[in-house]
Amino acid sequence: IEVKLAPLRWHGEAVLSARLAAVHDGRSIALRVRWKDGTRESQLLGDLLAADAVALQLSVSPRPPLFGMGSESNPTNLWYWKSARLEDVAGSLDLLEGGPHRAVDPRFGEVRLDGPVYHPFEGVPPVAVRGDEMTATGVEGARAAERRRDDVQVFPTSNEDGWDVVFVRTLAAPTDRDLAFRAPEPVQVAVAVWNGSAGDRGAQKSISIWQELRLLP
Repeated sequence: IEVKLAPLRWHGEAVLSARLAAVHDGRSIALRVRWKDGTRESQLLGDLLAADAVALQLSVSPRPPLFGMGSESNPTNLWYWKSARLEDVAGSLDLLEGGPHRAVDPRFGEVRLDGPVYHPFEGVPPVAVRGDEMTATGVEGARAAERRRDDVQVFPTSNEDGWDVVFVRTLAAPTDRDLAFRAPEPVQVAVAVWNGSAGDRGAQKSISIWQELRLLP
């Protein structure tokens, strides 16, 4: 389905729609979010926060809190992916100031040691393939929520039009704080998208209203 998005702060490069699809095999479910983005920003070195991202919020409540990231009595699950993370490029940062086979002598300045030739690091990290899952009990609770990386798998791809990001998780709940998918009980799903090149970060993003997902047996 096409999901309409609205930016929390209006700007000309806001993501205004996404395509949402779902499929399951009786054991696991895959949710795909597809949206257009001509820049496909995954650059962390110029601005450590400038990266595209997407999140799914899920609830089994028939009337979940609107945009509130759940509450103590009605928690929601959040699945989150960001196109680049600092830990993914930490090892490459050492190459920005030259290769490791260099030394500085106080008398003669820089001395080049024998060693292989190092090409300059271009500063473009690989696209991250890890995601986070957390249980949110409100906006403040989401900030402090434990982030788990083994429960949800993420498969991102990009093309000239934008991003395809697929989240995969078991239908059964990995922990007692996670929701379980049970046919034909409905699950409410909301989408959030960040456009990194437009300065989206934190609470600055585009969001949808709740969409009902009903699994077929």
